[in-house]
Amino acid sequence: DTDVAGGVVTGHYAYIISYVVRPGHMSVPRHRADGSLNSFRIRRLKYKLGTRSMASAEVDFEGAEAHEVGNFRDVVSVVLNTSRIYNAIFSSAAIQRCWREARAYAKHRRAFGQAILGFPMVQRQIARLRVEAYASRSLTFYLANLSDQEVLSDQEQGAWRMLVNLNKFWTSVTATSCIRDAIEILGGNGAIEEFSVLPRLLRDSIVCEAWEGSHNV
Repeated sequence: DTDVAGGVVTGHYAYIISYVVRPGHMSVPRHRADGSLNSFRIRRLKYKLGTRSMASAEVDFEGAEAHEVGNFRDVVSVVLNTSRIYNAIFSSAAIQRCWREARAYAKHRRAFGQAILGFPMVQRQIARLRVEAYASRSLTFYLANLSDQEVLSDQEQGAWRMLVNLNKFWTSVTATSCIRDAIEILGGNGAIEEFSVLPRLLRDSIVCEAWEGSHNV
């Protein structure tokens, strides 16, 4: 519950990275205008499945200084759509990384007298990773370019409104699928945390599927 009165916020909220307080369309900065630390207390850090390097927390506001940020719907639209682009950029990068990890391993891992990259089914898996990496990066960068434009045509506005959501969904679920395929190419080594970055990428990718909107909402 959050109470907003005269630019002062009191209540409990779920995140520490950024705050948008719904009842009054307010943002809560880390520091007050005079440079002192704003009045909030971190209740606890959340223990997440992935993206642990970017902390999430539960926060108590205790008469914190807040500022109006404009129309709530417009602000949230910008914040969520920008975050969906960032989400897709991570997912695209994760696909690219797992393709490179799997290909490098397959070139050196030998079985039955040859590198496993010589087996047709392994080649098919790695080819799929490469195609998905190129496809996700192309669409994501197209949308990122649209977001930088000051003026969009009606057609571009329609494409942006639809594709920014679809691309976030598609890149996130594709990243999880691709990372699992890459782990499978590494075999047992793929499940070892110290062996490669793939287990961490898998955890982070699952979190990215849920960020900025679950699939069916």
